[in-house]
Amino acid sequence: MKSVTIHGIIGTIIVVAIAIISNRLYRHKGRAYAQGKSQSIPAMPGFIAAYRWVQFSTVVVSVVSFLTDSPAALKVFHTTSLIYVGLSIAGLALALSV
Repeated sequence: MKSVTIHGIIGTIIVVAIAIISNRLYRHKGRAYAQGKSQSIPAMPGFIAAYRWVQFSTVVVSVVSFLTDSPAALKVFHTTSLIYVGLSIAGLALALSV
């Protein structure tokens, strides 16, 4: 097992922050603008369950890959520059979708 680097800690903090912000922005239940609407948009059956699972598993896999050196951890980020490029793209995507 490798020692945790500052880049892994920074990556973990950013991924968790993006997950929290995304969760807060896209949780519509009980919001004023969603109340009183006469027609709701139908969703595919099972989409909400799959969506929540994908959200959760993405965060878990990202954090594990930042903090461990296990072969099962899907080591995608081999260089520090790729870590920060990926985090920048994720942050930009979140900012543009708001």
